[in-house]
Amino acid sequence: MRTIVGAGTPGSRLLHLASRSLDVHYGEGVIDDLRSALNQGIPPIVLVNTMHFPHWQLQTAHAVVITDMGEAEVFMNDPGVEHGPISVSFGDFYLAWDEMANLYGLIRKK
Repeated sequence: MRTIVGAGTPGSRLLHLASRSLDVHYGEGVIDDLRSALNQGIPPIVLVNTMHFPHWQLQTAHAVVITDMGEAEVFMNDPGVEHGPISVSFGDFYLAWDEMANLYGLIRKK
């Protein structure tokens, strides 16, 4: 894959961050994978389709960083908004994530 000007970078490029000091995981997951990462203090980077987020006016593939998950809400840092973290309903989050094949990445120190 290549970067398309004006369209962002493929999520799989996270794998390029792997080094002697960083371990990187990238792939499909389930909600329990995200919760487990948060419980370990590792905020997941999640690929989403913005059409399911009420704060977005544009439909596009996008990445957000999950900071917390409740039963009804998901809290995230979204580089597309000025301030964060913001929250979206769990249902909206799940639809947005599912549109992107439930892809996520984790970066942790070795």
